[in-house]
Amino acid sequence: MRLKRWIGPFFLLLLLFAYLRSPYAHIDSLTVTGTTRLSEEEILNWAGVKPGDSLVFWWPGVRDRLEQHEVIKRATLSWSFPNHFHLYIEEWPIYGLLFEEGRSTGAEDGSSGTEASEGRGRWLILENGHCTPPRTGEALAGYPLIRLNAALESDGIEQASGTSEKGEPPSKEASTHEAERLQNVCREGAKLLGALDPDTYALVSEVIWDDPAFAHLIHLYLTTGDEIFVEQERSTTLIPYYSSLRTHVPKETHGRFFLLENGSYFEPYDRQVSPKKP
Repeated sequence: MRLKRWIGPFFLLLLLFAYLRSPYAHIDSLTVTGTTRLSEEEILNWAGVKPGDSLVFWWPGVRDRLEQHEVIKRATLSWSFPNHFHLYIEEWPIYGLLFEEGRSTGAEDGSSGTEASEGRGRWLILENGHCTPPRTGEALAGYPLIRLNAALESDGIEQASGTSEKGEPPSKEASTHEAERLQNVCREGAKLLGALDPDTYALVSEVIWDDPAFAHLIHLYLTTGDEIFVEQERSTTLIPYYSSLRTHVPKETHGRFFLLENGSYFEPYDRQVSPKKP
């Protein structure tokens, strides 16, 4: 009786061992679709998988690993008999292009040697608030352009992307400060562009994030010839009011729209005044 009791589990172990040793326990093919910015090789490397890997050790957690990538919004894994797999990748949408003067992202952004030597930095702003360098040959037209002055405010810290006036390399403190500032603009820039209604978003051509002529205001240029000034600290709350304010202005009249905490108003170009202090 005891022998019969062990016959069943013994054969199950044999079958399991035979399966693990067979080609069916390994990935025969793995296709990737849906991606436009990341290559198949990059995705598979991030997932930690390749054809021929064991299914037992690969399957758990692959989707979670992929969705930790800053470019990947969602990953879907499907299986077809006997060991064929398909990964569908949905990337975070691009909201805008960040241009930081005086800073270089390197050759990966597709810029020429002359542009790189001039220290021009460009990043794509994603919906999730992350910034990533554009790839070589990637089309950059059609997105709102956010301009940011790389020179830090006069707080005693040298510019992080170059050298100090004495010709010395930037300090670790300066580099950390500039990196945090850049990430903050990416995060807040994504929120600002995401707060725009689709019609207004399509009109935005350029955004001056730190316009020295308008302290504490974000300056937006529209393709209609109008301009929007909105308080930095309350930009996502105030920017939706532009659409309502624009309806009260004749279409043929153009000028500057000021969206401030203490009130919003419009100044036509033939009667410009300095914006009221927030």
